[in-house]
Amino acid sequence: MPTAQEIRQRFKTLLAADEIVTAPGCGDPITARLVELAGLPAIHASGSVAHRTSGYADAGILTMTEMTGRVTAMADRVGIPIIADADTGFGGAVNVVRTVREYERAGAAAIDVRHLFFVFFPTRAFRLRLRRAGTLPMRVSRASTSSQACSADASKSPASTGSTCQLVSGVPNS
Repeated sequence: MPTAQEIRQRFKTLLAADEIVTAPGCGDPITARLVELAGLPAIHASGSVAHRTSGYADAGILTMTEMTGRVTAMADRVGIPIIADADTGFGGAVNVVRTVREYERAGAAAIDVRHLFFVFFPTRAFRLRLRRAGTLPMRVSRASTSSQACSADASKSPASTGSTCQLVSGVPNS
């Protein structure tokens, strides 16, 4: 099984290529393994799928701990990159710092923090269209704090984190 650092490097290579990276939504290790066996290059640890397989509507009911637990279980069983759904960062600006760190620790090659007009990728810049939520000052506060969390993680040695973290601006809807 490849290391987290090797998987993140593979994800960086995938994003640098001209092809679209297909990453089907998965909510559990069995589905993630089936995607890997089908030969697809990545998976998306989908919050929507996780909610539905837990018997809930996709309404932000699952906690960060529940979601990172799913990411950890998938990362333990597949050797392909996981793009993880980190909802809105699971709270305010302070919570986003913990979210960035916990998802990286869980084994995500990339995380998607919606509604902030920012996306976090530990390995490479990539644009994604995102929705706005909340007031501009609230979004700026979360984004600023998230940027600091990325900077803090980037200062660690690659041996301790397996990657560096980059904050990438998305394209907000109007």
